[in-house]
Amino acid sequence: MTVLRQEYRDGMARLGAAVNIIKTDGPAGRSGMTASAVVSVTDDPPTLAVCINRSSRNNEIIKINGVLAINTLSPHARFCCLRPCSLASLRRKRRTGQSRTVDSN
Repeated sequence: MTVLRQEYRDGMARLGAAVNIIKTDGPAGRSGMTASAVVSVTDDPPTLAVCINRSSRNNEIIKINGVLAINTLSPHARFCCLRPCSLASLRRKRRTGQSRTVDSN
């Protein structure tokens, strides 16, 4: 059976997962992102694996800093991940000249 790329994406969009805030601070600066691909590897020593796209600027910043913090959000804390992503998107759009003001009313 062959699954089309869009069918796969549509199915994965319905898959529930925890939302995690990944933060880092150090020599390369402060940075953060949201991630759903965070898993426990072992409890001795306590180890987690976080999947970060190699082309993400966060990947390099985390490598240079050598530290990160992971915060798992409750369903009621959804607003915590929307604001940082919205601000990052706005900054990116401003850098590329694609920003615009939107009335929130």
